[in-house]
Amino acid sequence: MSEIVIRPDEITSLAAEGGKLLFKREASENLAKLLRLQKLVEEAVNGAKEAIIEAGVALDPGFSGVHGDEVSATYRFFGDKFKNADTDIAMPFLKKVEFYKVDSKKVEEYLEEVGELPAGIVPKGRTKSLVFRLKGNDEASENDS
Repeated sequence: MSEIVIRPDEITSLAAEGGKLLFKREASENLAKLLRLQKLVEEAVNGAKEAIIEAGVALDPGFSGVHGDEVSATYRFFGDKFKNADTDIAMPFLKKVEFYKVDSKKVEEYLEEVGELPAGIVPKGRTKSLVFRLKGNDEASENDS
């Protein structure tokens, strides 16, 4: 196995210099280095996940995870267990879920006309993200700013 050397001070420096993207041309190079490093780490973590799953399932087909001193790994399903393929036939096993969603376009039109939000409508806190994309690479990396 090859040796991995992590220099936190260099990573911190790359991040600080990358933050100057608006002002310095070489900042783009620093951000690209960070994004490549992020991709390598993500690939390594995904490889470790696959190896743990393979070894765990080989030992126990009901494998549900492993717990170490510093890391806990849980192997479980996410999402719905079943889906509806035919509403008419499956009706006895379905439940009606009803909800209302704000029509943003109508609210924005009202806001523009009246100058305030309609009664019963409040602004929703939203987070803006900065998305990095290495040129020549379709994969994006989201980072909050």
